[in-house]
Amino acid sequence: MQMMKEAGTLVGEKLIRSVLLINAAGSAVCGLLLLAAAGAVSDWTGLESQAALRETGLFLIVVVCFLLWTATRSVILPRVVLAFAVIDALWVVGSAVVLGESGSALTAFGVLAIVLVAVAVGIFAVFEALYFWRNRSFGR
Repeated sequence: MQMMKEAGTLVGEKLIRSVLLINAAGSAVCGLLLLAAAGAVSDWTGLESQAALRETGLFLIVVVCFLLWTATRSVILPRVVLAFAVIDALWVVGSAVVLGESGSALTAFGVLAIVLVAVAVGIFAVFEALYFWRNRSFGR
């Protein structure tokens, strides 16, 4: 990433646009899977509450809409990206809680899926937080 050239220039805007779009694509796939096949996901993972899986799927679809909206703006505001960083960080924390509370009930696939998704979401959070940090003075 290049250093900020002037007060009105955002550093890494092209990269964060790609990160947000990839985040949206992955979240859309997961959200739709949870909505359309909560029973199967429950069987594969050992997560028992199909209602919670569907609610998580619905939440992800809402997040996808905001990710797409943000990624398609002419200017990607750092404070908006910070909100995604917080949401993604909370997802990682929530994943750890689910692993801790449901550990013995989860299938091996369930543990692997939760860990892999949490790692991907954590990577998104890092890129989002860095974008905010590098551009935190934008608009001031």
